[in-house]
Amino acid sequence: MITKQTEIDNVTILNDGRLNIKETLIILEDGIEISRTNSRRWVDVGDDVSTESQFIQDLVAGFHTPARVSSRAAAKAAEQAKVNTVQP
Repeated sequence: MITKQTEIDNVTILNDGRLNIKETLIILEDGIEISRTNSRRWVDVGDDVSTESQFIQDLVAGFHTPARVSSRAAAKAAEQAKVNTVQP
């Protein structure tokens, strides 16, 4: 029987509160590993994490404070305004 499992290998929390998550997808056939694939993804401050694992939800609850969410929203708005500014 072929089964798959996903493991979180590493979570890096940046100064602005974003989480960089390294996951490994492991494919097993009759309990023997036949494939292993790594991937990375981000969870930004203010993102909906309701479908994330409890581990990630707990990290977000601890690090994505209201002050950090406000600060990140202001930084995103400033970045977007910079992109939208037309240079002469």
